[in-house]
Amino acid sequence: MKTKLYLASLALTLPAFAGGPAREVAAPAAEPSLWSWFIGGSVGYLADAQEAMYNGHIGVNTPWNVGGWNVALFGEVGYSQIKDNFQTYYGSLVGPNSSIANVDTKTDITPLTFNIKFERPIADNLHVYAGAGLGGAMVDISTSSNVGLFNYSHHESVFTSQVFAGLSYKFCPAFEMYGGARWIYLNDVKIANSNFSFSNNDCLFELGGRITF
Repeated sequence: MKTKLYLASLALTLPAFAGGPAREVAAPAAEPSLWSWFIGGSVGYLADAQEAMYNGHIGVNTPWNVGGWNVALFGEVGYSQIKDNFQTYYGSLVGPNSSIANVDTKTDITPLTFNIKFERPIADNLHVYAGAGLGGAMVDISTSSNVGLFNYSHHESVFTSQVFAGLSYKFCPAFEMYGGARWIYLNDVKIANSNFSFSNNDCLFELGGRITF
């Protein structure tokens, strides 16, 4: 009798195991990544050269924090074209045979730098940032004049560095705009067999935007 009752109860419970809906085991939620990539760019004005400069960058926000400052790393490429005109004497420097040449100079500068940026909030959506970068710059100088003697071109790669600071405003987690200033240093460029040299230690005022992924 006991065996029959056991078999009957077992038969009643089998459909619950066999025919009941399978339970899905929820996968653990993935932890959010502490690293986030960003791209951005800016346009600015070189104070001494009185020319525009354009910059584009790509980098990553890191989970590192130094004294309350969040750390980001990014690579940047820039471009500026500086134009100038000067007059110089050639031939005899004294007497009626002295002549003047009008020389137009065009200098293309393309810096490539690796940078570190420190940033922290100071109000709702408003942040302050500062940083520095090191790298190299391709400098292409060409001149033209009414005298063939002053027509030449020169290409050189030089060391460059910069420091920068400013404010950024986050319109949403994925987009921000920033404005600030940077001091840019380039090694001197000396053109062989000429009296022309180029050096650029300039201050750039800029406005830009950045998208975070």
